[in-house]
Amino acid sequence: MPVFRNYIPVFTCILFFSILSVSNAQSITGKYTGDGNSTKSITGLGGEPDVLLVIPSTGGTSGGEIQTWLHSSTMGADEVKFTNGGDIVANDFKTGYLSSIDSDGFTVDSKSNVLGTEYYYVVFSDADGSITTGTFTGSTSTQNIATGYEPAMVWVWGDNVNSPDYVKWATSSNPTWTNRFSHGCAWWGEDIFNGFSPIGFTVNSSTSSGSGVISGGVYHYVSFQGTLGTATPGWGSGPDKITTSVQPGFLMTRHNSIRGNSTFIRTHEMPSGESYIPDHRAAQTNGILDFYVDGYDVGNTGQLRNQ
Repeated sequence: MPVFRNYIPVFTCILFFSILSVSNAQSITGKYTGDGNSTKSITGLGGEPDVLLVIPSTGGTSGGEIQTWLHSSTMGADEVKFTNGGDIVANDFKTGYLSSIDSDGFTVDSKSNVLGTEYYYVVFSDADGSITTGTFTGSTSTQNIATGYEPAMVWVWGDNVNSPDYVKWATSSNPTWTNRFSHGCAWWGEDIFNGFSPIGFTVNSSTSSGSGVISGGVYHYVSFQGTLGTATPGWGSGPDKITTSVQPGFLMTRHNSIRGNSTFIRTHEMPSGESYIPDHRAAQTNGILDFYVDGYDVGNTGQLRNQ
């Protein structure tokens, strides 16, 4: 059954965790088990998703078909974007994973309905104004993208506009720092973000030094409205408890002191002690460990902590 919860995306900076907590917004988290049929409908979500993230529980190769994927209302109805930030398989939009977005949920295709595989999903809706989806076209000039508020976090991705063409993100704690969604910081030639403002965010021109924006390329984005806070984990062997104002339903975190560190994601439905790097890998067992009514705890993986 889907679970309606406040969401807490978390971005981890050099020496502390930055927590994005949106008290008036809800995400819907849930899971389903593949039945091997050509399609499978997930219903009972209470509305049409605007952003959908699906995480398979099994692992595969970096360039294979078993991948975490993302879909937004700005994309074609059956198109998804792999969130793998370390393989060019993620460059272009894919089909065969999502059949449709429905009035009360979504329907997956056979590649996201493998017999016996569990899939975790996170759904966001813009019905309450807590997120904004849209597109922009790359330009030779810096552009201001209006959302009507100062974002706490923004995700941006293109459809094979450049190579590599990974999902990128930034937060209000460091709004000029472009990060790959799953696999560390962006490299030279991938920089998207130029800053946040009280009414939106700014993207680089195609001629900016190190820019990952291509003039004429179409980019999709989702902007999250919220408030950023910080918490400091310990430096011992772990685990360490992080206190929050609400119980997490969805959480993402990454230690940012080393370029190669990966993002970790956990939802309420995942087994105790498990979290996922949003790419092709199976469950991680020493990242985000458990959720509580007043927070969560992390293990001692070097990708979340600097030990």
